[in-house]
Amino acid sequence: MSISRGSSRSSSHSSSSSSSSSRRRKSSSSSSSSSRNSSINSSCRISNSSSSGRSNSSSRTVLAVEPVVVAVVKVVVVVVVVVVVVVVVVVVVVVVVVVVIVIVIVIILIVVVVVVVVVVVVVLVVVVTMVVVIVGLAAIAL
Repeated sequence: MSISRGSSRSSSHSSSSSSSSSRRRKSSSSSSSSSRNSSINSSCRISNSSSSGRSNSSSRTVLAVEPVVVAVVKVVVVVVVVVVVVVVVVVVVVVVVVVVIVIVIVIILIVVVVVVVVVVVVVLVVVVTMVVVIVGLAAIAL
């Protein structure tokens, strides 16, 4: 009987030691898991803060790029307006020059026609006068 008591004591001792060792394992595993969780949480916080920093920097980049885009658009609009104005001015000048040239040509033609008509009239008057004079002289001579 004493043997069985001793063996039951040793078995209870061994079971208590195994349960305490399993408790130690559980506590160590829980502490390691809690340390793992805290490290994961801290890394998540770091990654969140870095991603928020990235989003802040990207918003800063967008804010920094926006005036440049506005300036480029303004320059392009000014260049387009200047080109359109220059083209319109050139077209107007060309049209005015062509109209002036046509008017000058028409005036020259009118002057030439008037001069030709005057010359023809003068020649006709001279010829008619000469014919009349010749006919008169011939009549007197006869």
